[in-house]
Amino acid sequence: MKMAFMDYETTDLPVWGKPSGDDCQPYMVSAAVIIRDNSQVIAQYHDFIAAPVESAPKAFEAHGLTKAYLDDRGTDMVQAAKDITALVQNCDYLVAHNVNFDKRILRISIKRFLDDDTAEKVKRIPHYCTMKACKDMWGLRRYDKGGTLDDCCEKLLQMAPREGPHGALEDVNRCLALYDELVRLGHGPRPIEVDG
Repeated sequence: MKMAFMDYETTDLPVWGKPSGDDCQPYMVSAAVIIRDNSQVIAQYHDFIAAPVESAPKAFEAHGLTKAYLDDRGTDMVQAAKDITALVQNCDYLVAHNVNFDKRILRISIKRFLDDDTAEKVKRIPHYCTMKACKDMWGLRRYDKGGTLDDCCEKLLQMAPREGPHGALEDVNRCLALYDELVRLGHGPRPIEVDG
């Protein structure tokens, strides 16, 4: 089973009530994707992305990336969208901690820089959320506290919580480790049903 583990840092939160193609939607500023086929890593992507706007204060607090830094070191937004889409579009599952956020951010980028058909194809890829799996395992409801990536990694992997900004590469590696532990504990994704 081919899985894309992904984490995206952005200029702001998505505007959930607006379409993914709307101009008000945020931009990626950092992206990390790890592709695994069963347990073997077969491809990886990590880059900073030159967004055309400053990050909102809460987003900056989370990732610490300034527009000047991204202008200097970030890759082109269109190229990043192409590279990431090429990696994930043929995967069996998309995996993230708070997968609805990361999947939406990916769709926003694809709609903005590539095309609607590809965005819809990616939207239909089954997904698995490590945050939801942890909350379900612990009997927590959707909006209960206790499901951050640090919370889950501390409880299941004995990883110390982090202080200050964090990055997409560190987060995707933590998500992958958390996924492996959830699978070991019997809380992995359900097999994909194939017609035939």
